Amino acid sequence: MSNCIDCGNVQVFFGGYRLEGIYFRKLPRIRRRVTVPEIQAAVADHYHLPIACMTSPDRHREVCYPRQLAMYLCRDLIGRSLPDIGRRFGGRDHTTVLHAVRAVSKRLASDYEVRDAVCDIRKRLGG
Repeated sequence: MSNCIDCGNVQVFFGGYRLEGIYFRKLPRIRRRVTVPEIQAAVADHYHLPIACMTSPDRHREVCYPRQLAMYLCRDLIGRSLPDIGRRFGGRDHTTVLHAVRAVSKRLASDYEVRDAVCDIRKRLGG
């Protein structure tokens, strides 16, 4: 490809990245201020869950990961404090929120499905 720089296992493309054979879209920017309830609603809608799951004590994987993703987006998009995010997600401890932010950040670097989900949710929020 003419617009590609090959760096061993990592190929950097203009407009995105290709890491170990996985193409990642650039994350869209949010053009307006969003709120925690809007993020919770967008994530719940994306994963076809009731919005009450965002604050429920349920620990099933089908509910837990979308909740972690919503916590990550709250921290990333609006910069809320960890204790404040925890309160808005059913009274969770700030260390639970910290774990969620770190887990999603780690998966974003290696999982194209997570990155696509974040892109789609950001678009729903006005990106």
